[in-house]
Amino acid sequence: MNLDVNTLFLVTIYVEAMLGLLLLFAWVQNSAITAVAWWGSAHLLRASSVVLFGMFGSAPDWVSIDLSNAILFTAFAVTWTGARVFDGRSPSIVGLFGGAVLWLVVCRIPAIGHSLEARILISSFIIAGYTWAAAYEFWRGRSEPLVSRWPAIFMLFAHGALFLLRTPLSTLEMKKFDAAVIDPPRSGARQQAEQIARAPIRKLAYVSCDPASFARDIKVLIEHGFTLTKLTPVDQFRWSPHIELVGAFER
Repeated sequence: MNLDVNTLFLVTIYVEAMLGLLLLFAWVQNSAITAVAWWGSAHLLRASSVVLFGMFGSAPDWVSIDLSNAILFTAFAVTWTGARVFDGRSPSIVGLFGGAVLWLVVCRIPAIGHSLEARILISSFIIAGYTWAAAYEFWRGRSEPLVSRWPAIFMLFAHGALFLLRTPLSTLEMKKFDAAVIDPPRSGARQQAEQIARAPIRKLAYVSCDPASFARDIKVLIEHGFTLTKLTPVDQFRWSPHIELVGAFER
């Protein structure tokens, strides 16, 4: 079953909003645990951020990009603040809004504001920073015997790392390479193809498990001077229509 982008946006909004409301309801039942209110508010902020993201194209960029990202970073900052409050530490106003302010300031710099890869890297580092900071807050309170503390630390650290690992290599990072190999999932590698197209890479091997996403991505490569020199289909799954493709590109 394929889900279109609008459906994914709606599902994300509903899930984040429901989690936020449930946590706030739990806090109302026991208002002494204020960290729960912080975490509930973080989910609601993420839901509102996704709503603004979904308005891209129909709303000004300062709303659908700048403001939505600022709210998203604040949501992760609120999650971190909840971790601080959970272990008896006070909120940090500078830390709470620092990521959003940093984002809004650096995006006013032309070299960054006009560079998609730079904005992706900065936003990924901000989110990873807040997520790892939340993990650190739980680690600081490790003297308190709490069964869920270490799983929470691990999950937060892994979640932060995921934001960095899933970020495509930028054009700047690929300047020292002249060849690359990519093997993306069925959804393809549209963002990575765009970065490779603008990088000085001259040879590329693309392994694909979906001909449709392969065709979409190589269109970007061909538009930037790449030539498909060899295409090899690989029928490695017997009794199924599934097929792999291996394409060689040069420019």
